[in-house]
Amino acid sequence: MGIDCWTVWASPGALLLAVPIDDNRSYHFASLLRDHPGRATDPSVLIGATHAFCEPARRIVAQALERGDPIHHSPVEDVRQAPYGRGRVLLIGDAAHAMAPAMAQGAALAIEDALVLADLLAAGPSWDKATMLFEQRRRPRIAWVQQHTDRQAKLANLPPLTRRISGKLVGARLWQNSFAPLRDPY
Repeated sequence: MGIDCWTVWASPGALLLAVPIDDNRSYHFASLLRDHPGRATDPSVLIGATHAFCEPARRIVAQALERGDPIHHSPVEDVRQAPYGRGRVLLIGDAAHAMAPAMAQGAALAIEDALVLADLLAAGPSWDKATMLFEQRRRPRIAWVQQHTDRQAKLANLPPLTRRISGKLVGARLWQNSFAPLRDPY
């Protein structure tokens, strides 16, 4: 594919994210913007929405369609649960804080949630104390990811010309700033 770093392409009706997994594979996420007409599971709609992309992006979409890769379509809905738990129930991962995959942090946050909860329970506090500590420890990091996901969604939904100019002016800095705090362990 020739993708060696996170790459985002934008057209007036769609976004395409490509993330390399290894030398031969990459993960792709296509998003039709809110005001785009048509059903996203219809290949012609996806092709039409991405026709303004450059050649590598059009090739990614065409190859996925040629291979018959399944196209999953659903609205992206955020979950902003507060608090994460009540009584003997504690929600973690997407059940507590689902968000658009703009930062590709869903699985990472869920794994971190599980590790933090395991650490807290292994330390021996009561369940009520562990869930309170869990909330205190996880909420700031998750809020940070949600805040930056929201910023990226706002940028993506700007009118095309404004988005293109804004992306060139702040795009790289926005991505770098969004991920910087996530380098530190959970």
